[in-house]
Amino acid sequence: RVAVIRQGRLLAYGSPEELRRNTDSHRVEITGHALDERVLTLLRGRPDVRSALIEEGRLRLDLHPDGQVPHIISALVGAGVGIEEVRRGHVNLEEVFLTLVEEARAD
Repeated sequence: RVAVIRQGRLLAYGSPEELRRNTDSHRVEITGHALDERVLTLLRGRPDVRSALIEEGRLRLDLHPDGQVPHIISALVGAGVGIEEVRRGHVNLEEVFLTLVEEARAD
């Protein structure tokens, strides 16, 4: 079991898998051609994208819960990206912690 506490307040408690499942972050990893700053600018301007970055030739997106992957793929293809692979990713515990702390700060 893992507990996330910030300033004496319990933010979450559960198994690592429960915490990952309950965090609002939805990760997608995309491999393809023509992934560049222009694409990042396009994606970061979308309301359904929480964050976007390119790491080791892969585009990593963290989406808001209402983010629709097919719409994002359509936008990427429309921007000239050649998509090779799309995979749902998993957030690690550090990212779960950061998301929970960020949400608590916003409250």
